[in-house]
Amino acid sequence: MIRNVRDMADAMRRSWPDKDCEAYQQAVDLIKRAEDGECSPRAAFGAFMKAAKAQDRIIAPRQHFSREVARTLTDISKFSAS
Repeated sequence: MIRNVRDMADAMRRSWPDKDCEAYQQAVDLIKRAEDGECSPRAAFGAFMKAAKAQDRIIAPRQHFSREVARTLTDISKFSAS
């Protein structure tokens, strides 16, 4: 999960399909500049997302159950535990 500039920098250091890709290089540059206070975290995040999308690195967040579904699952687990 990406929560801040440090998380973006950590993610960029991990395995990427193509570290020579222009979008990847731009993201690395802007993230470094954001760490140094020379660019906004928002701009760095935009470049990060562009690079991640270009290389299919986006993982969809987990979907949360509605309260009704969660209650039903809780009720079922109580029933099966008895």
